[in-house]
Amino acid sequence: MGNGSSDYLALFDPDKMTAGGAGGLMTVDQVPDGTALGSSNDQEYGFQFGVSTDTSLPLTAHTRLLNPFSGQTPQDNQALGLFVGRGDQDNFVALLVTANGGAGGVALVQEVDGTTVSSQLFGPGAGIAPLGSAIVDLYLKVDPLTQTVQASYAHVMVGRAPTAGESAAASGKAGWRQRSGALAVG
Repeated sequence: MGNGSSDYLALFDPDKMTAGGAGGLMTVDQVPDGTALGSSNDQEYGFQFGVSTDTSLPLTAHTRLLNPFSGQTPQDNQALGLFVGRGDQDNFVALLVTANGGAGGVALVQEVDGTTVSSQLFGPGAGIAPLGSAIVDLYLKVDPLTQTVQASYAHVMVGRAPTAGESAAASGKAGWRQRSGALAVG
């Protein structure tokens, strides 16, 4: 995720990552402080790839988090998640498993031109706080025609069946994405 001032190659260190192996997973072993939220734009390790949106068909971005926060109670504003946007740290919609002061939760955040225009927190409570989950699946369904995003999630607690999460819509009409071309997903 570009920050507007640094070469993208300076925004990660391959020596602090483990990639591949039998599971085909990628792990960032040492995550530095930083965020794409607001004017900070100092997030590192915000990996992304481009997806063509020159179609009228909706597309769904999906990621699976295995044991988020590795069983540790997250602190302050720590978060893991999925985003779609222009590829920069100023225009995106993100679905995040978040610390929420140590209680855990899932947040849907939309940022346009460096300003958070909407933020909604799901949980904790009612079985939807993902802390302690073995698996958390995050989904962002993008409709190129209406320029909207539908977010949802599901998680599996150890020894329990999957629990469907709440969902919410975020409008993309405010400018976080272009009508045609590529969409950054990460």
